[in-house]
Amino acid sequence: MEVSQDGNIVYIAGKDEASANTGRAKIIACSFDRFLRQINQVELNSLDYNRINRMKRIDGEETLIAGDNKHFSVVEMKNKSTLEEVGNIPNVHQGDILDFEFRDRYIYSKGANESMVKVTTLGVKREAPPPVPIIRENPTPVVYKQSKYETFKRTKIECPFITGNTG
Repeated sequence: MEVSQDGNIVYIAGKDEASANTGRAKIIACSFDRFLRQINQVELNSLDYNRINRMKRIDGEETLIAGDNKHFSVVEMKNKSTLEEVGNIPNVHQGDILDFEFRDRYIYSKGANESMVKVTTLGVKREAPPPVPIIRENPTPVVYKQSKYETFKRTKIECPFITGNTG
């Protein structure tokens, strides 16, 4: 669960009974009062998310980052009425994302059965794909559509204390 910046909306992540067997994760927005009236919901189906293990709202925004099965999903609440998946970061971990923290442009995350904390940097220009083996005199330049959620870079931080290996 997360609460909106103004405290009027609660975001609840999970699966409902109808989609529990299909592996579709959902985020539901409800009024944060005694009625918990559903405002909107979004089914995360751009990747195989399976389930949401952790969800956090970016301070100062109505943007949620959800840590799922290997991937991160980025969801925004638009006009206090519509939830929309606006981006994702695929294959950050080998299995379930157990926990993460978002600071500045960095997502520090820990995956199941991993001894490393991975650092994903948002807003970094993607590297061009490796050149194809065919040699061209005037290759066509690679152009990427700029998006604040699509560009990222990953690094790792060695954390032997997580698994107990101190040697």
